[in-house]
Amino acid sequence: MASFLLCFRLFVVVMTCLAVVWIPIMSDAEGGEIFRYATSITGYFGAPTCAMFLLALFWNRTTEP
Repeated sequence: MASFLLCFRLFVVVMTCLAVVWIPIMSDAEGGEIFRYATSITGYFGAPTCAMFLLALFWNRTTEP
């Protein structure tokens, strides 16, 4: 269990560092319109996230181990 915790903490640190490095790259791209980029990414992930949420809500076998 401790190794999983260490692995997940390391993953969070790495992803946070990547996000911080990604900010200047994205502010230079698209003419500095980071909001438009963020909304387009949200559009790609919104429908699958909603579908998985609804499946987990209404179909018990979705969350079975």
